[in-house]
Amino acid sequence: MIKLDKNENHLTNRVTRKFNLVNRKFFVNYPNESFEPFIDILSEHNKVEKNMIFCGNGSDEILFLIILLFVDSNHEILIPKNTYPCIKNAAKMLGRKFIEFDTSEYRIITKNIFDNISENTKLIYICNPHNPFGTTMDVCELFETIKYCEMNRIYLLLDEAYIEYSGQKPLEILKNIDNYKYVFVVRTMSKFYAMAGLRIGYVVSNERNINILKQYKHIVPFNVNNIALNYSIRNFRIINKKTKHIKDRLCKSKMFSYKMLNKYRIDYIESDTNFILLKIKQNSFYIANKLETDYKVILKPYFFNDTYFLRITIGTKYEMFKAITSLSELLNK
Repeated sequence: MIKLDKNENHLTNRVTRKFNLVNRKFFVNYPNESFEPFIDILSEHNKVEKNMIFCGNGSDEILFLIILLFVDSNHEILIPKNTYPCIKNAAKMLGRKFIEFDTSEYRIITKNIFDNISENTKLIYICNPHNPFGTTMDVCELFETIKYCEMNRIYLLLDEAYIEYSGQKPLEILKNIDNYKYVFVVRTMSKFYAMAGLRIGYVVSNERNINILKQYKHIVPFNVNNIALNYSIRNFRIINKKTKHIKDRLCKSKMFSYKMLNKYRIDYIESDTNFILLKIKQNSFYIANKLETDYKVILKPYFFNDTYFLRITIGTKYEMFKAITSLSELLNK
């Protein structure tokens, strides 16, 4: 089975090594409540103080906590249409109101954000790079949005799950994060760092916001387990040393995929991430089901803006060849 539906990073197997995770103390002892020494590594890597970082059981838990602790039931959250569903699901579960704004040519732009802000807007969510479009917000427009939020006391939640893949410098926003009172930058170890199964993510913000998030620790003091923390420490260091190698492999596989898609005349949106969104005329949910059952290839189907899409994670050249040729054969039946 070729699994290309969840944007996992399968291109790191040549640079990572097997670790002996079965250490008895990982099971017997409770995790370090302060997340050290993983916090130390994140602090050094992101060039921020340790008291500006909070870890969660995947970035999804952090998104949930930010809505829970910073948005009241009489406030509104602005969310892009057709984006990562966790943020909308969290808002619904917590009884928070949300307004969806349009993207423009598969990209988030400030005009569409500002046009939907009201006196009740308390938080704006931006997935950058965008999932599932794979596009990155213009840097100038992003900083314009940050400036607006700071002036109007609106929280800005930047979900940067795929930032390591993009052309934007991951440290761009973090340079002045201590001066921002209303900005959260959420990152994950699931994508570029290939640790989706261990469930660990983190958020960077000013010390006041982080201290509010830490209140959650009084309820759930050990929300990240020992194996995730210890594996993250080792894997984080190794992958950071091999970033260029991993990105080179991704780039070659992506260019190969574009060439294949062009050959078979399958429309797509150029991506800044480790996935590509394909536009197809047939029902993508039917096509995805047939791909899985008949060809043993798993892709993620979508339908929005009256258009069917399939999202394909960029895997090895063999995986991309198999997936794209299977899809072409199925589309032309």
